[in-house]
Amino acid sequence: MKTQVPKITAVSIDDEQLMLSLEGGRTASVPLSWYPRLSYGSLQERQHFQISGAGFDIHWPDLD
Repeated sequence: MKTQVPKITAVSIDDEQLMLSLEGGRTASVPLSWYPRLSYGSLQERQHFQISGAGFDIHWPDLD
């Protein structure tokens, strides 16, 4: 049986956590400290992101 991964529909990020809204109404959040590159970026850099066309990845072009 193949498990279906829900797509990301929205992203919210602050100084402490990364929060994802997923299709089907689910949400997920993780501490920003799990992602040092994000935690060291400015708020402006963190808020400039792109959800991939397929909805499974997030890219922060200013932090690459």
